[in-house]
Amino acid sequence: MDGLLSRYCEGEATKEEIEQIEKWMMQSDENRQTAKQFYATHLLIDHIDVLKHIDVDSALRKVNLKMEKAEENKKKVVWMDWLQRTAAILLIPLLIAYYLAFYNSKPVSVQMLEVKTNPGMTASVILPDSSVVILNSESSLTYPSSFSDKERRVTLKGEAYFSVAKNKNKKFIVNTAGNAQVKVYGTEFDVEAYPDMAVVNTTLVSGKVSFAYPGQPEIVMSPGQKAVYDIQKKNVVLKTTFVEGDISWKDGYLIFRDTPFDDVLKSLSKRYNVDFVIKKRKLYEYSFTGVFRHQRLSRILEYFKISSNINFKYINENNGNLNNEREKIEIY
Repeated sequence: MDGLLSRYCEGEATKEEIEQIEKWMMQSDENRQTAKQFYATHLLIDHIDVLKHIDVDSALRKVNLKMEKAEENKKKVVWMDWLQRTAAILLIPLLIAYYLAFYNSKPVSVQMLEVKTNPGMTASVILPDSSVVILNSESSLTYPSSFSDKERRVTLKGEAYFSVAKNKNKKFIVNTAGNAQVKVYGTEFDVEAYPDMAVVNTTLVSGKVSFAYPGQPEIVMSPGQKAVYDIQKKNVVLKTTFVEGDISWKDGYLIFRDTPFDDVLKSLSKRYNVDFVIKKRKLYEYSFTGVFRHQRLSRILEYFKISSNINFKYINENNGNLNNEREKIEIY
Protein backbone atom coordinates (compact mmCIF):
# COMPACT_ATOMS: atom_id res chain seq x y z
CA MET A 1 0.00 0.00 0.00
CA ASP A 2 2.95 2.36 0.66
CA GLY A 3 4.05 1.89 -2.94
CA LEU A 4 0.57 2.58 -4.23
CA LEU A 5 0.23 5.69 -2.06
CA SER A 6 3.57 6.94 -3.31
CA ARG A 7 2.53 6.59 -6.97
CA TYR A 8 -0.85 8.10 -6.10
CA CYS A 9 0.79 11.22 -4.61
CA GLU A 10 3.17 11.48 -7.56
CA GLY A 11 0.26 11.29 -10.00
CA GLU A 12 1.69 8.15 -11.58
CA ALA A 13 -0.92 5.62 -10.39
CA THR A 14 -3.02 3.81 -12.98
CA LYS A 15 -6.79 4.04 -13.05
CA GLU A 16 -7.09 0.62 -11.39
CA GLU A 17 -4.61 1.63 -8.66
CA ILE A 18 -6.48 4.87 -8.01
CA GLU A 19 -9.74 2.94 -7.58
CA GLN A 20 -7.98 0.48 -5.25
CA ILE A 21 -6.55 3.28 -3.09
CA GLU A 22 -9.81 5.23 -2.87
CA LYS A 23 -11.72 2.07 -1.96
CA TRP A 24 -9.12 1.33 0.74
CA MET A 25 -9.45 4.87 2.16
CA MET A 26 -13.25 4.53 2.38
CA GLN A 27 -13.00 1.38 4.47
CA SER A 28 -12.19 3.16 7.76
CA ASP A 29 -11.25 6.45 9.41
CA GLU A 30 -7.87 4.94 10.26
CA ASN A 31 -7.10 4.35 6.56
CA ARG A 32 -8.13 7.90 5.66
CA GLN A 33 -5.92 9.25 8.45
CA THR A 34 -2.97 7.16 7.24
CA ALA A 35 -3.44 8.51 3.71
CA LYS A 36 -3.48 12.08 5.02
CA GLN A 37 -0.28 11.54 6.99
CA PHE A 38 1.42 9.91 3.99
CA TYR A 39 0.42 12.80 1.73
CA ALA A 40 1.68 15.37 4.26
CA THR A 41 5.00 13.54 4.53
CA HIS A 42 5.31 13.30 0.75
CA LEU A 43 4.56 17.01 0.37
CA LEU A 44 7.13 17.97 3.00
CA ILE A 45 9.88 15.82 1.48
CA ASP A 46 9.13 17.15 -2.00
CA HIS A 47 9.43 20.78 -0.90
CA ILE A 48 12.57 20.17 1.12
CA ASP A 49 14.14 18.49 -1.92
CA VAL A 50 13.37 21.58 -3.98
CA LEU A 51 14.81 23.89 -1.36
CA LYS A 52 18.06 21.90 -1.28
CA HIS A 53 18.83 23.12 -4.79
CA ILE A 54 18.60 26.76 -3.73
CA ASP A 55 21.98 28.35 -2.76
CA VAL A 56 20.73 30.91 -0.30
CA ASP A 57 24.08 32.69 0.28
CA SER A 58 24.77 32.92 -3.41
CA ALA A 59 21.27 34.20 -4.07
CA LEU A 60 21.64 36.92 -1.42
CA ARG A 61 25.05 38.01 -2.79
CA LYS A 62 23.60 38.30 -6.25
CA VAL A 63 20.68 40.29 -4.94
CA ASN A 64 22.95 42.76 -3.11
CA LEU A 65 25.16 43.15 -6.18
CA LYS A 66 22.20 43.75 -8.45
CA MET A 67 20.67 46.21 -6.00
CA GLU A 68 23.87 48.26 -6.04
CA LYS A 69 24.32 48.29 -9.82
CA ALA A 70 20.83 47.90 -11.23
CA GLU A 71 19.06 50.81 -12.74
CA GLU A 72 15.92 52.18 -11.14
CA ASN A 73 13.59 50.41 -13.55
CA LYS A 74 15.09 47.02 -12.69
CA LYS A 75 14.79 47.27 -8.92
CA LYS A 76 11.32 45.73 -8.87
CA VAL A 77 12.59 42.63 -10.64
CA VAL A 78 15.46 42.26 -8.14
CA TRP A 79 13.14 42.61 -5.18
CA MET A 80 10.75 40.03 -6.60
CA ASP A 81 13.65 37.57 -7.08
CA TRP A 82 14.76 38.09 -3.48
CA LEU A 83 11.22 37.78 -2.12
CA GLN A 84 10.67 34.50 -3.93
CA ARG A 85 13.77 32.98 -2.37
CA THR A 86 12.94 34.36 1.05
CA ALA A 87 9.42 32.95 0.80
CA ALA A 88 10.88 29.55 -0.10
CA ILE A 89 13.04 29.64 3.03
CA LEU A 90 10.17 30.71 5.29
CA LEU A 91 8.01 27.92 3.88
CA ILE A 92 10.06 25.25 5.68
CA PRO A 93 8.67 25.82 9.22
CA LEU A 94 5.17 26.13 7.81
CA LEU A 95 5.49 22.78 6.05
CA ILE A 96 6.85 21.16 9.18
CA ALA A 97 3.91 22.51 11.21
CA TYR A 98 1.52 21.24 8.54
CA TYR A 99 3.12 17.79 8.66
CA LEU A 100 3.01 17.60 12.46
CA ALA A 101 -0.64 18.65 12.50
CA PHE A 102 -1.54 15.71 10.25
CA TYR A 103 0.80 13.26 11.91
CA ASN A 104 -0.42 13.97 15.43
CA SER A 105 -4.10 14.37 14.59
CA LYS A 106 -6.38 11.59 15.77
CA PRO A 107 -10.03 10.90 14.96
CA VAL A 108 -12.24 12.85 17.36
CA SER A 109 -14.26 10.56 19.61
CA VAL A 110 -18.01 10.88 19.33
CA GLN A 111 -19.77 12.05 22.49
CA MET A 112 -23.45 11.75 23.34
CA LEU A 113 -25.11 15.07 24.15
CA GLU A 114 -28.43 15.72 25.87
CA VAL A 115 -30.64 18.79 25.95
CA LYS A 116 -33.51 19.08 28.45
CA THR A 117 -36.25 21.64 28.92
CA ASN A 118 -37.74 22.73 32.23
CA PRO A 119 -41.49 22.58 32.89
CA GLY A 120 -43.34 25.27 30.98
CA MET A 121 -40.31 26.11 28.81
CA THR A 122 -39.22 25.41 25.22
CA ALA A 123 -35.73 25.30 23.66
CA SER A 124 -34.15 25.16 20.20
CA VAL A 125 -31.28 22.83 19.26
CA ILE A 126 -29.14 22.85 16.11
CA LEU A 127 -27.84 19.36 15.35
CA PRO A 128 -24.45 18.52 13.73
CA ASP A 129 -26.12 18.24 10.29
CA SER A 130 -27.77 21.70 10.70
CA SER A 131 -31.19 20.18 11.40
CA VAL A 132 -33.24 22.28 13.85
CA VAL A 133 -35.19 20.78 16.76
CA ILE A 134 -37.57 22.72 19.03
CA LEU A 135 -38.23 20.95 22.33
CA ASN A 136 -41.50 21.40 24.19
CA SER A 137 -41.93 21.52 27.97
CA GLU A 138 -40.27 18.75 30.06
CA SER A 139 -38.65 17.10 27.06
CA SER A 140 -35.17 15.78 26.34
CA LEU A 141 -33.21 15.04 23.17
CA THR A 142 -30.10 12.83 23.06
CA TYR A 143 -27.84 13.00 20.01
CA PRO A 144 -24.17 12.39 19.05
CA SER A 145 -21.63 15.19 18.65
CA SER A 146 -21.22 14.00 15.05
CA PHE A 147 -23.39 11.66 13.00
CA SER A 148 -22.09 8.44 11.43
CA ASP A 149 -21.59 7.95 7.69
CA LYS A 150 -24.70 5.77 7.45
CA GLU A 151 -27.44 7.50 9.44
CA ARG A 152 -28.47 10.34 11.75
CA ARG A 153 -30.02 8.92 14.91
CA VAL A 154 -31.46 10.79 17.92
CA THR A 155 -33.58 9.80 20.93
CA LEU A 156 -36.57 11.83 22.10
CA LYS A 157 -38.42 11.82 25.39
CA GLY A 158 -41.29 14.27 25.36
CA GLU A 159 -42.34 16.41 22.41
CA ALA A 160 -40.29 18.08 19.69
CA TYR A 161 -40.70 19.74 16.32
CA PHE A 162 -38.09 18.65 13.76
CA SER A 163 -36.91 20.55 10.70
CA VAL A 164 -34.52 18.00 9.19
CA ALA A 165 -31.76 18.97 6.75
CA LYS A 166 -32.13 17.03 3.49
CA ASN A 167 -29.69 14.21 2.85
CA LYS A 168 -30.91 11.42 0.55
CA ASN A 169 -27.93 9.22 1.42
CA LYS A 170 -28.26 9.42 5.19
CA LYS A 171 -31.66 8.87 6.78
CA PHE A 172 -32.69 10.67 9.98
CA ILE A 173 -34.13 8.39 12.71
CA VAL A 174 -35.98 9.45 15.87
CA ASN A 175 -36.13 6.78 18.58
CA THR A 176 -39.12 7.15 20.92
CA ALA A 177 -41.02 5.25 23.61
CA GLY A 178 -42.23 1.74 22.86
CA ASN A 179 -39.28 1.10 20.51
CA ALA A 180 -41.05 3.17 17.87
CA GLN A 181 -39.04 5.01 15.20
CA VAL A 182 -39.71 7.87 12.83
CA LYS A 183 -37.50 7.66 9.71
CA VAL A 184 -36.97 10.60 7.36
CA TYR A 185 -34.49 12.03 4.87
CA GLY A 186 -35.43 15.70 5.02
CA THR A 187 -38.77 17.10 6.16
CA GLU A 188 -40.69 18.82 8.98
CA PHE A 189 -42.72 16.93 11.55
CA ASP A 190 -43.77 16.82 15.21
CA VAL A 191 -43.32 13.90 17.59
CA GLU A 192 -45.04 13.64 20.98
CA ALA A 193 -43.78 10.77 23.14
CA TYR A 194 -43.76 11.59 26.84
CA PRO A 195 -42.76 8.70 29.15
CA ASP A 196 -46.12 8.76 30.95
CA MET A 197 -48.15 8.63 27.71
CA ALA A 198 -49.78 5.44 26.43
CA VAL A 199 -49.37 6.58 22.81
CA VAL A 200 -46.78 8.13 20.50
CA ASN A 201 -48.12 10.85 18.19
CA THR A 202 -46.37 11.84 14.96
CA THR A 203 -47.67 14.71 12.84
CA LEU A 204 -46.20 15.24 9.37
CA VAL A 205 -46.01 18.87 8.22
CA SER A 206 -44.13 18.52 4.93
CA GLY A 207 -42.13 15.93 3.00
CA LYS A 208 -42.49 12.23 3.72
CA VAL A 209 -41.72 10.06 6.75
CA SER A 210 -42.23 6.45 7.71
CA PHE A 211 -43.36 5.30 11.14
CA ALA A 212 -41.94 1.99 12.32
CA TYR A 213 -42.55 -0.19 15.37
CA PRO A 214 -41.48 -3.73 16.31
CA GLY A 215 -42.80 -6.64 14.26
CA GLN A 216 -44.70 -4.59 11.69
CA PRO A 217 -43.90 -3.05 8.28
CA GLU A 218 -43.19 0.66 8.12
CA ILE A 219 -46.13 3.00 7.60
CA VAL A 220 -45.49 5.81 5.11
CA MET A 221 -47.15 9.11 6.03
CA SER A 222 -48.22 12.05 3.89
CA PRO A 223 -48.37 15.75 4.91
CA GLY A 224 -51.39 16.56 7.06
CA GLN A 225 -51.53 13.10 8.63
CA LYS A 226 -51.02 12.00 12.23
CA ALA A 227 -49.88 8.53 13.25
CA VAL A 228 -51.13 7.50 16.71
CA TYR A 229 -49.21 4.49 18.03
CA ASP A 230 -50.72 2.61 20.99
CA ILE A 231 -47.73 1.23 22.89
CA GLN A 232 -49.67 -1.50 24.73
CA LYS A 233 -51.84 -2.67 21.85
CA LYS A 234 -48.95 -2.24 19.38
CA ASN A 235 -51.09 -0.83 16.61
CA VAL A 236 -51.06 2.43 14.66
CA VAL A 237 -54.00 4.57 13.57
CA LEU A 238 -53.29 6.94 10.68
CA LYS A 239 -55.67 9.91 10.41
CA THR A 240 -55.98 13.41 9.00
CA THR A 241 -55.21 16.08 11.57
CA PHE A 242 -55.33 19.84 12.16
CA VAL A 243 -51.59 20.43 11.68
CA GLU A 244 -51.56 24.06 12.84
CA GLY A 245 -53.05 23.02 16.15
CA ASP A 246 -50.55 20.21 16.68
CA ILE A 247 -47.48 22.41 16.11
CA SER A 248 -48.66 25.84 17.31
CA TRP A 249 -46.85 25.43 20.63
CA LYS A 250 -43.46 25.92 18.97
CA ASP A 251 -44.36 29.52 18.04
CA GLY A 252 -45.84 30.36 21.43
CA TYR A 253 -49.47 29.84 20.36
CA LEU A 254 -52.20 27.51 21.51
CA ILE A 255 -54.60 26.88 18.62
CA PHE A 256 -57.67 24.71 19.12
CA ARG A 257 -60.26 23.78 16.51
CA ASP A 258 -63.04 21.61 17.81
CA THR A 259 -60.37 20.05 20.03
CA PRO A 260 -61.53 17.59 22.73
CA PHE A 261 -61.49 19.33 26.09
CA ASP A 262 -59.22 16.67 27.55
CA ASP A 263 -56.59 17.43 24.88
CA VAL A 264 -56.99 21.16 25.51
CA LEU A 265 -56.17 20.62 29.19
CA LYS A 266 -53.12 18.52 28.26
CA SER A 267 -51.76 21.39 26.15
CA LEU A 268 -52.38 23.86 28.98
CA SER A 269 -50.73 21.48 31.43
CA LYS A 270 -47.50 21.46 29.37
CA ARG A 271 -47.53 25.20 28.75
CA TYR A 272 -48.24 26.33 32.31
CA ASN A 273 -46.74 23.44 34.31
CA VAL A 274 -49.94 22.53 36.14
CA ASP A 275 -52.02 19.38 36.62
CA PHE A 276 -55.76 19.31 35.96
CA VAL A 277 -58.27 17.11 37.75
CA ILE A 278 -61.58 16.73 35.91
CA LYS A 279 -64.41 16.09 38.38
CA LYS A 280 -67.30 15.80 35.92
CA ARG A 281 -67.11 13.00 33.36
CA LYS A 282 -69.48 14.96 31.13
CA LEU A 283 -66.67 17.43 30.47
CA TYR A 284 -64.85 14.76 28.44
CA GLU A 285 -67.60 15.19 25.84
CA TYR A 286 -66.80 18.89 25.39
CA SER A 287 -64.65 20.37 22.63
CA PHE A 288 -63.19 23.83 22.29
CA THR A 289 -62.16 26.27 19.52
CA GLY A 290 -59.91 29.25 20.13
CA VAL A 291 -56.49 30.86 19.75
CA PHE A 292 -54.33 32.00 22.68
CA ARG A 293 -50.95 33.67 22.87
CA HIS A 294 -49.27 35.23 25.90
CA GLN A 295 -52.47 34.77 27.92
CA ARG A 296 -52.42 34.11 31.64
CA LEU A 297 -53.78 30.71 32.59
CA SER A 298 -56.40 32.29 34.86
CA ARG A 299 -57.70 34.35 31.92
CA ILE A 300 -58.01 31.24 29.72
CA LEU A 301 -59.89 29.42 32.46
CA GLU A 302 -62.22 32.41 32.74
CA TYR A 303 -63.02 32.00 29.03
CA PHE A 304 -64.01 28.40 29.72
CA LYS A 305 -66.25 29.56 32.53
CA ILE A 306 -67.95 32.25 30.46
CA SER A 307 -68.39 30.17 27.30
CA SER A 308 -69.28 26.78 28.74
CA ASN A 309 -70.07 27.29 32.45
CA ILE A 310 -66.95 25.34 33.39
CA ASN A 311 -65.71 26.16 36.91
CA PHE A 312 -62.25 25.72 38.36
CA LYS A 313 -60.40 26.03 41.64
CA TYR A 314 -56.79 25.59 42.77
CA ILE A 315 -56.33 22.56 45.01
CA ASN A 316 -52.90 23.58 46.29
CA GLU A 317 -50.84 26.76 45.95
CA ASN A 318 -47.04 26.83 45.78
CA ASN A 319 -46.92 30.39 47.21
CA GLY A 320 -43.78 31.12 45.23
CA ASN A 321 -41.92 28.12 46.62
CA LEU A 322 -40.39 26.43 43.56
CA ASN A 323 -39.58 23.30 45.55
CA ASN A 324 -43.24 22.42 45.98
CA GLU A 325 -45.17 20.17 43.63
CA ARG A 326 -46.92 21.44 40.52
CA GLU A 327 -50.11 23.30 41.12
CA LYS A 328 -53.28 21.27 40.74
CA ILE A 329 -56.48 22.74 39.35
CA GLU A 330 -59.83 21.09 39.75
CA ILE A 331 -62.20 21.44 36.79
CA TYR A 332 -65.93 20.91 37.45
